[in-house]
Amino acid sequence: MSAKPNELVMHKFMSSSQTERILTELDAVRIRRLLRRLQPPAGICETVELLLDTATVVPSARVPADVVTLHAQARLSSGAGLPRHVVTLCHPAAVDAAHGFISVFSPLGLALLGLREGDVVEWATPHGSFLSSRLEEVLFQPEANGELTR
Repeated sequence: MSAKPNELVMHKFMSSSQTERILTELDAVRIRRLLRRLQPPAGICETVELLLDTATVVPSARVPADVVTLHAQARLSSGAGLPRHVVTLCHPAAVDAAHGFISVFSPLGLALLGLREGDVVEWATPHGSFLSSRLEEVLFQPEANGELTR
């Protein structure tokens, strides 16, 4: 019997949890509220709880500018000669995959949240395989732009 996609998300998050995650206090509060309100599938809930429990949480004004936060836009590279992708981490209600807006609760969103430029991000696909990219650059971060309550 193969693992379900949500179980794969949890497994991959746990196996790559050596990377330090940095969250803002505001993002942590918002994500906890979203978790209670939306009640995503169990594997996602467990992964989010683990992220919230293990991340370093800092005030918005103190988050480094190269960290992916909610509403941040990041460029990912998959390797030499492969296309780069630009994604924006958003609330589930604002998802627009065609324009690169991905949910914080998606496998890629959970894998990206709290990472820094240069980190490798790995996530599970719906088909049970894993993809990886390097977080090349945080193109926009609300906190670095002075938007501490966005």
